Parts: sequence; C-alpha cells; structure tokens
Amino acid sequence: MSINPPAAESPAVLYLFVAGSHPTSLRAREVLAETLQEQNIAIETRVVDVFEDAKTAVAAGAIATPSLLAADGDRRLWLIGDLVDRDALRSFLTSFLEGAGHVASGENADGLDRLR
Repeated sequence: MSINPPAAESPAVLYLFVAGSHPTSLRAREVLAETLQEQNIAIETRVVDVFEDAKTAVAAGAIATPSLLAADGDRRLWLIGDLVDRDALRSFLTSFLEGAGHVASGENADGLDRLR
C-alpha cells in the first residue's frame, strides 16, 4: 500500500502505523477502534504494519510506532504513541475533523497512490 493524502475536497483518512503484534501496537488498534465507535466517528481508517509495508511507512514519514496520521488534502497531522490517553486522542480527532468540515466514511480514499 502507498499513501497519498486525498485532494482538498476529499474526506479525511486515518493511517495507524503499527509494529506487528507488539503490545503497544495492539493496544493502539484497540483504543482507536473503541474511540471511533464511542464517538460515532465514521472515517476511512487504514492500518499499516511497518514490518509488512516498510515502504509506505518511510514514504509517510512515520518515525515511531504506533503512530496515527490524519490526512486531508494538504493537512497532515500526527499523534505518536499507543493512544492510551483517550482525552488526547479525542482532542486530536475532534480538532482534525472540525478542520476538515466533515466526517468521512470509507470508500472515497481508495484512489490513494502516493505520498506528497
């Protein structure tokens, strides 16, 4: 998989970079899924395992795992860590999605093919 932030009119996309089945990566997946569900946020979410897809991680600029990249048009915001600070995660998501002007659901990000 490769990453290309969507065009400005495209919906927001979340990319969660993880390191296989490491406990912090598993926890980040769990916390993100739970938080999105609890907050009723419908957004394209892709998990990138850096062990399986190192090229995508390098192209995206991922410097640590787990880390969460929120991309929408020209905006790229990062949240680094296992996401256990749910208040920080909710604040990150709210801030990003309010700036996007909408909450997206899935299929619109399928054309992503490169990282800016």
